[in-house]
Amino acid sequence: MAAGERPGTDDHDQASALPAPPPAAQAAPVVAAFAAAWVRSDLPATVWWRDVARTCDEGFTEALRTVDPARVPATRVTGRPVATQAPSDGAAVYEVATDAGKLTVTLAAVDGRWVVTGNDFVRSVN
Repeated sequence: MAAGERPGTDDHDQASALPAPPPAAQAAPVVAAFAAAWVRSDLPATVWWRDVARTCDEGFTEALRTVDPARVPATRVTGRPVATQAPSDGAAVYEVATDAGKLTVTLAAVDGRWVVTGNDFVRSVN
C-alpha cells in the first residue's frame, strides 16, 4: 500500500479490464460485406474504396487506397464465408469462394466490433 492510501482502496491487484471481443456470430457478416464490396471491380475507384473501407480498420483502409479495382480478378462471390481460424481471442480468418478463386479475409476485434485487417487472393486454376 502506498503512503496515504487507505486499506482496500488501491487497485494494484486489479487486472486492467480489456474490452470483450464482439460476438463470434458477427464476424462472418463483416466478411460477407467486405467480399461483396471487394468484387465490385466495375465501380469507380473512389466508390469501390468507400464501400470496402466500411468494414476495415484504419490502417488497412489506407492501404486499399492504392488498389485499382479494375485489377481485382473476381467479379462475383460464389460462396459463404467459411472460418479457417474461428473467431476467438479477438482474431479470425475466413475464406470466401469467388468466380475467379479464393478470397482470404483476416479480421480483428477493435473497439467491440470485427474489422477487416487484411486480405489475400488465390486464383483458381482452370
